[in-house]
Amino acid sequence: MNDGSPTRLVAPNQQVTAPDVTICSRDIAQISHWQLTSDTLGSDHFPILMFIPLSFQVYDTIYPKYKWNMKKANWSLYHDLLEDIFDSTPEFYSTQSKYDYLIEKINDVSEISIPILRPFKAKKRPPPPWWDEQCISAIAQRTSALATYKQDSSLANFVHCKKEPPLHLRRQMLSSRFLLKVQHADSHLLSKIHRLNTMDLTCKYWTKRNSPPLCSAIQYANRIQLTSHSQRVIQDISYFHLLSGFDVRVPAYKQQPHHIQNLLREVQSKLAGDAFIYTDASKSASGTGCAHYIPSIDSFSMFKLPNEFTIFSAEAIAICQALQFVEDHNLGNTSIFSDSLSVVSSLKNGSPFDMQNIHLFNIRWKISQLKQRGLRITLVWVKAHSGIIHNEKADDLAKMSITSGTKLDIPLSMQDNRVILKGNLLKRWRTEWIEYCFTSPTRYNLIHPSLPRGYWHENFKIPRKYISCITRAKIGHGVFPSHLARLNLVPSALCDVCEVYGDLDHCFFGCAKFLDHCNALYSDLVKSGISAPLNTSHVFSLGRSDVIVLVVKFIRNSGIKI
Repeated sequence: MNDGSPTRLVAPNQQVTAPDVTICSRDIAQISHWQLTSDTLGSDHFPILMFIPLSFQVYDTIYPKYKWNMKKANWSLYHDLLEDIFDSTPEFYSTQSKYDYLIEKINDVSEISIPILRPFKAKKRPPPPWWDEQCISAIAQRTSALATYKQDSSLANFVHCKKEPPLHLRRQMLSSRFLLKVQHADSHLLSKIHRLNTMDLTCKYWTKRNSPPLCSAIQYANRIQLTSHSQRVIQDISYFHLLSGFDVRVPAYKQQPHHIQNLLREVQSKLAGDAFIYTDASKSASGTGCAHYIPSIDSFSMFKLPNEFTIFSAEAIAICQALQFVEDHNLGNTSIFSDSLSVVSSLKNGSPFDMQNIHLFNIRWKISQLKQRGLRITLVWVKAHSGIIHNEKADDLAKMSITSGTKLDIPLSMQDNRVILKGNLLKRWRTEWIEYCFTSPTRYNLIHPSLPRGYWHENFKIPRKYISCITRAKIGHGVFPSHLARLNLVPSALCDVCEVYGDLDHCFFGCAKFLDHCNALYSDLVKSGISAPLNTSHVFSLGRSDVIVLVVKFIRNSGIKI
């Protein structure tokens, strides 16, 4: 059924292919229509739409228009009316006719003897709570980047479209993540991978070849000293005890500090008699630490964590250490206040994915142990930096714990290792980008000497055609004499009007064909603080929104084609 269109989004140096094949019978093929969507929806394959106009009845979900109020039905009247109807039932020659007559009369009698409730409205499925304007903006940016790449299949546009690192870095990242997963599960594959790594280091076959990705992952993990926490289910606790819920409260705070404090006091009044513990964590360039503070006895504890710990894990460990303090000192019923909404929400939801985190697992395990001892543990989210004295005290202690806390020797979780791997991947990607800029300098590299963090136009509300024009101008590909001459499409690289070299700088700042517009652009750029002499590479490298607006104004008014 394919019409020859490429079904896969490929890099500029790859050949377009159609690996997705649609096959159907000959009879259906004659009446069917095959079509590709214009958006990949984030994948590297284009979704396929098949239109088959078959004539059969489709049964949709039928919602009743009304409901009977059975509580107020007049059953005696209902009985008498049906009895009269059955006594005078006519003769029918088919079973279907009898059935239709019976249903019709029952409905008629029901309308007389049973009142009707308000009309039934089908419930609309609410949108997901996480869908917001940022999601809509991300889809618009992805669609715009894909359209730009279709118009100009350059490497820079491909990077902007896919937002993915080079293939060899992605392969190494996936291998490292697989190795972490194997270590995490204590799989039998780990010994085989180590044997493969030994062969890679000792066998002559691999001396002149690149190491397999898994071997490179082991060697890379040894260099950066990655550790994986082997999560084993605690034997003395039931799995259902771990899944049993506990009291987690997430108040609906507003922005006003007085409202936050009043709402927190209201929550605390319902927890009267509990011991209150405030926890917090801190992460900076100096290190990572966490602490907890108990106002009623003016007691606190500070813990220094390895620098590689994420702030999520540090906040979870702070709660875990607070639970350990409750167990060691027999505090009784306890309410723990944490300003980490992500940790509190993960514990509240209790999804299987969250249970994979060893620190969240330990929190649930400790709470289950305390519940078996008859203690009640309540976890409350408190908004950070809102003038809550005890939470600010815990925040100060967490910052002090980086240098003066008790050192905890806790292995990194698999999630922390993934963060480390991703950070190192970005560092290697930036290093390779800089090396590429030096070894293979291009016009685009001169404009963007550092790795772009996103689409250059994601903060500019300008039409797509101007985005395409400016992108082509950054790359140096366009309908101007110097580039057309390189492609042997015109005999000379000279401007037809001015008889000088017709590059982009000439088109923007010196061509007699657009002289008035060129002079206006030059004066506007100088007024905006850009020092002369001017060239397009320097103008585009600034990345300023006001400069982009001036360039769009020049393209629109002059009618220049790039």
